[in-house]
Amino acid sequence: MVQKSFYLDSCIWRDHYENRTGQKGRPLGEYAANLFMKIIKDQSTILFSDLIVKELKIAFDNEDVEDMLRIVSLLKILKRIEIRQEDQIEAKKIASKRVFHREMFYMQFLLEIIMQF
Repeated sequence: MVQKSFYLDSCIWRDHYENRTGQKGRPLGEYAANLFMKIIKDQSTILFSDLIVKELKIAFDNEDVEDMLRIVSLLKILKRIEIRQEDQIEAKKIASKRVFHREMFYMQFLLEIIMQF
């Protein structure tokens, strides 16, 4: 089986950690837990960056964020990747030229960079 890598948005981490529900009662926490279990079962890799850590620290204290990452790290499926400053600058420049939601494009661009790893 080909090993896959996943870059999980901070919302997915929060859904799992807080067991959140979405609009109309959708069990987002359950969906996130199932995704984590599938990644573990398939021995895939979870990629994360300082950007994810920064976003998580908006909602959680340092210890909680470290606990989230430590659990996955102990399973040896967690890999830190670097998003270089020049990548961020290029993403923002391209996003500023787009009509649609800039933040979504910025995240899409970063994911394209990440997929090169």
